[in-house]
Amino acid sequence: MHGLRHVHGPSAGSRLGHFRIILVAKLAFVIALLALVPYWTGLLSWAVALHAVLVALLLGLGAVALFRHGMATQGSAHDDAHGNAGITIHGAAFYDLVASVMTLGRERRLREAMLGVVRLRPGEAMLDVACGTGTLAIAAAGEVGASGEVVGVDASKEMLERATVRARRAGVVVQFRQGTAQSLSFPDAHFNVVTGTLMLHHISPEARAAFAREARRVLKPGGRLVLIDFGVASGAAKLFGFHSHGGVDPDHAAARLQEIGFADVRVSELGMMGLYAIEAKT
Repeated sequence: MHGLRHVHGPSAGSRLGHFRIILVAKLAFVIALLALVPYWTGLLSWAVALHAVLVALLLGLGAVALFRHGMATQGSAHDDAHGNAGITIHGAAFYDLVASVMTLGRERRLREAMLGVVRLRPGEAMLDVACGTGTLAIAAAGEVGASGEVVGVDASKEMLERATVRARRAGVVVQFRQGTAQSLSFPDAHFNVVTGTLMLHHISPEARAAFAREARRVLKPGGRLVLIDFGVASGAAKLFGFHSHGGVDPDHAAARLQEIGFADVRVSELGMMGLYAIEAKT
């Protein structure tokens, strides 16, 4: 999961507020469902079930308070060329908790599914953009081995600090650097693979294009760009507001990559959480 976030629209503050509301709604919904499972199996009375729902609502309110401390708007320091202010997530521990809750404890399975799309080979160099607390980058280090290279970039210092500790505990070597997706401080043709997972739906179309151009620049000839994100919400997901703070039309994103100069662009479903994978080559 990832700490680099850029938003567009009327103001960064209003988008941040909307993002908070949606996230808290998701947390409360998931907690309520988990709390009601025993009732659905006939093990709880109506009174206890109602109590569980009230506890879930209280936890949701607590999440709001925590989230206010875990998030911060960034002004000119992360404005892009179009004046779009960015949002950087600073609460690394809280963000990991949210990721665990929202994946229903299946974050490891999600990470393995993502690496299955990336298809790393020993000795390759990979750049994970908006790496967050480094879960994907750390797992990738095991794939490329000692002869390979893995670098993670994120706008949040706090996220990178937690990622560094995690990598040390895992016994792998990963370089973590502070930076933004729109301006990658690496030489041309340096990486075999560039990844951007669960971050496109939080950046503006202009920022997505800037990121794609930078990714193409730092990739070696024949290098691979792998983007994984939520599709545009529909059905029950749209009804309950899941991912309503942003979604990515995978076909449109693929077309944009072709316009920028990528080849062999492919779109596929990841098979969980409404995620799509977009693969492209230089």
